[in-house]
Amino acid sequence: MYNRFGTDADMVIQPVQENGQEFLLAIDDKGLYITSSVYVGKSKADPNRYTAARANVADRLKALGLDPV
Repeated sequence: MYNRFGTDADMVIQPVQENGQEFLLAIDDKGLYITSSVYVGKSKADPNRYTAARANVADRLKALGLDPV
């Protein structure tokens, strides 16, 4: 099911550990983003999908040893 503002479970690629916390690497039509399980499958907007929140995703992924491409 397409969710324009929220994050669905089928959008999640994998969990990632960053600074001792677990986040989720997800993808939508605009590309990769990092979110929290708090927003997955909920009927509310995920602020991590907004443009400003994506600004440093590539750098965060590189720091975690992941390829942001």
